[in-house]
Amino acid sequence: MIRDYDIRLVPPSFTMDGRTYRDGSDVPMEDIYAYLEQDKPFLTTPGSPHDYLEAYREAAQWASDIVCLTVPKELSAMFDSARTAIEMAKEVIPEVSIQVARLRQSSRGAGADCTGGGYQSYGRRLPRAGHCSRP
Repeated sequence: MIRDYDIRLVPPSFTMDGRTYRDGSDVPMEDIYAYLEQDKPFLTTPGSPHDYLEAYREAAQWASDIVCLTVPKELSAMFDSARTAIEMAKEVIPEVSIQVARLRQSSRGAGADCTGGGYQSYGRRLPRAGHCSRP
């Protein structure tokens, strides 16, 4: 689905044994699960506003409308980072419409999705999405 709809992911970072990694790209999931079984400190950090801005810029190469889906702001700072990036994007890609929506449910290890042009799998307009709620 990620390739089919050209979805950009903004993965969170996490820290294990004092080293910081990007979720899903720097360490195999098996290693993460093995670490978690050791009951050691495991810290997570959402993508920065600059990470979201980069995803918006990539999607803007082919889309004039972008929707960014995040977990609820009560669970993570992803939502706030994505909203901050919208303000930054107004200066570098002012012709692109960007909206951030909170998912009602989230799964462990899921980064935020920045989907350009299409929310095709969610219907043509965000209010008809059903799977997300507006801020």
